[in-house]
Amino acid sequence: MENVNNCPTIATTSYNMSDKYKFQSTKQIISFFESQGFSLASKKVCRVRKQSKQGFQKHMLRFDHEALKIDDQNRLQVLVKNSHDGSSSLQINLGIYRLVCSNGLVIGEEFMGYNLRHTGHQFYIKLEQSLKELIVAAPKYKELIIKMKNTKINDKDKHNFIIESINMRLIDINNITEINIDSFQPIRLEDDKNDIYTVFNMIQERIIKGGVKYITKQTKLDENNNNIIEFKQHTTKKINSIDKDIELNKFLFDKAMSYLKIA
Repeated sequence: MENVNNCPTIATTSYNMSDKYKFQSTKQIISFFESQGFSLASKKVCRVRKQSKQGFQKHMLRFDHEALKIDDQNRLQVLVKNSHDGSSSLQINLGIYRLVCSNGLVIGEEFMGYNLRHTGHQFYIKLEQSLKELIVAAPKYKELIIKMKNTKINDKDKHNFIIESINMRLIDINNITEINIDSFQPIRLEDDKNDIYTVFNMIQERIIKGGVKYITKQTKLDENNNNIIEFKQHTTKKINSIDKDIELNKFLFDKAMSYLKIA
């Protein structure tokens, strides 16, 4: 857990915002969630480039609720993204937590989510309504996860799933000549399965936590102005950006859904 002195949840005012912006303290939001039967499971805070924004930056919270439990190893969570600098509204999504690998997943774009602007006196009324709707919808998503666990994916589709996921992860990298997919192998006994849910988790863990190896080709000039080709090996690092984390997670979940629909 980050140092409490640098934690956005203790901010008592917003960062240089207009009068239309109504400050919604994350500390108060946590208290509200707890009053609704939720418990804070984890917290992730973005780094800041400007020191003046320290304590106001974007952050993501994960909440547990007894009604969201799937089984002893898996549970749904409510994900809350907030900031005190006006860079984003309060965003709520459903997520999945898998105990065996500590994977924090995000349910995809085609499923329910909410954006609550930091304005108006009805903020907490809308927040309460959003949480009630998530709880009511939870059984449907539990059934979806169970269906994923009970549906096999063939080797061809599994390979395509891995390649499409890597391409999304490396979309901003140029001149890639080779990608090593050997890292997408089960690293624990529980992952040595071919159901869509396990494969999805295995791919997500490597995409988000890093470890994908690839080679790039670059052309440079030597001291005699002759072209030389240089190959470099790279390894992806853990995704630390909250926005990128959510973007990739949603892509991976939606991609898993596409294979579930054709299975």
